[in-house]
Amino acid sequence: MNHRQLLIFLTLISLVNISVADCVGYGDEFQVRVLDAKYRPIPEASVWITYDRGTSFGDKYFTTPVNYTDSNGMVDYYIRNMGTGTREIDCDIDISASVGGSTRSRTIEANIHGTPIDMVMDDVYPVMFYVRDQHRAAIQNSTVTIDGKTEKTNEYGSVKFFLKKGDHDYLATYLDAKQAGTITVNDDDAYEVLFEPNELEIHVLDDQGNKLHISLFILNQTFDLEDGYFQRDKIFGNSIEYTINYNGVVKGDVIDPASKNNLTIIYDLRSPLLESVDVQTQNNQTTLLITASDPGIYASGVDVSSISVLYKLGTAASDTDWNTATTFSTGHNTFTADLGQLPSNNIMEFKIGIKDREGNSAIITGKFSTLFVPVPQNNTQNQTITQPIEDTGQEIPLIYIIGGVILVILAIYLLIRIKSAAMGGN
Repeated sequence: MNHRQLLIFLTLISLVNISVADCVGYGDEFQVRVLDAKYRPIPEASVWITYDRGTSFGDKYFTTPVNYTDSNGMVDYYIRNMGTGTREIDCDIDISASVGGSTRSRTIEANIHGTPIDMVMDDVYPVMFYVRDQHRAAIQNSTVTIDGKTEKTNEYGSVKFFLKKGDHDYLATYLDAKQAGTITVNDDDAYEVLFEPNELEIHVLDDQGNKLHISLFILNQTFDLEDGYFQRDKIFGNSIEYTINYNGVVKGDVIDPASKNNLTIIYDLRSPLLESVDVQTQNNQTTLLITASDPGIYASGVDVSSISVLYKLGTAASDTDWNTATTFSTGHNTFTADLGQLPSNNIMEFKIGIKDREGNSAIITGKFSTLFVPVPQNNTQNQTITQPIEDTGQEIPLIYIIGGVILVILAIYLLIRIKSAAMGGN
C-alpha cells in the first residue's frame, strides 16, 4: 500500500467513526438512550459514566455526576481524555443507568461504537397514577411518592412512573389527605387514588358556653377567630391536625372529618368549689367530711384523685411540717379525710386542695377546736373500767325530820285560830 492509499484508508476510517481508539489520548462524543422493557424511551432516568481520564496524578478513573434523560430518553456525553506519557490509557467507558429500582451497566470502547447507545431496562414498565375526588374529578397538584421519588399530578390528575417488576410502596397526598399502600408491577398498569372531601365545623367555648376569641392553626394556615367558630365545606383528609391558642393556653389534636365533622372544644376557665367542710369526732377519731363541685355547663368535672388534706396544730410554728390525712371518696364529689386521734383542747389548722380535670385548682384553709374527750387507758384485755360513786357521810337523822313536820302543823293551826277570832269580833 503506497502513501496515497494509506491516506485514503485513514480518511475513510475517520468518516465512519470506527477508528481504533488512540489510547494515548482521545475525545469522544455520544448519546445514551434509556428504554423500558418494551423499548419505549424513559424520561428522567439516571445515567452516569466512568472512564480513564488520562492524568498522571490522582485517581486513574473519573465518574461523572448523574445526568437525567430528556423526554426522548436521551442524555448527551462529550468526554476528552488528556493522555499521559507514563502509562497506557484504558479506552473502556462504563455506562450505568438506573430507574424505578432497576440498574443496568454496559461497557463500550472509546470511538468504536455507534450512537445512541441503548440501555434497555428489560424489567421496567410504565405505571400511571390517578388522583381523583369521590366524583372521579381530577385533583391537580397532588403528590405521589414511590421509592423516594415524588411527582405532582397534572391537570388530568395523573402522573407516570417507570417501575421495576415487583412490589412498591406508595404515598399519595393532597392537602391533609393521605393514602399509603403497595402496588405490584408486572406490566404496564394504572392505579387510582380517591380522596373524598368532607365538611368540618369547630366551636371553641368556655365552661359557661361563651364563645372565645382564639387563634386556630389548621390546613397549614392560621385563622384569627373572634367568635371561636371555624367552618369549611370541602376538606380533604382523614387525619386533620389542628392547634388552638387561647391567651397562651394551647390545645391540639387530630380529627377525622369523615367520622366526626362537628367538634366542640371547651376551655374550662373556672376553678372547682370546695362547698363545705364538716368536722366529726367519734371514738376519739377525727374526720373531715368534704363536699366539692365543678359548676358550669361544660365544666370538666372534679378530679377525684387530686384532693389533698393537710393538718397541724394551730399553735405550731409556721415552719412546722404539715401532716397528710388519708383521704378517700365516699360518694359523688364527697370525700372523707381521716385525721386520726388529735390532742384534746387544741386548735387545729387544715388546708384542702382539689383540681378539676382541666387542671384548675382550688385551695381553702381553716381551723377547728378539739373538745375535751377522756382518753381511756390501754390494757391488754381492752376493757373500760368504771369507777364507784364515793360515800359522803352527810345523811339527815329521821327524828329531825318528824320534829320539823310537827312544827309546821302547829304553825298552820295557830294561823287559823287567829283569823277566826278576828272575824268574830267584827
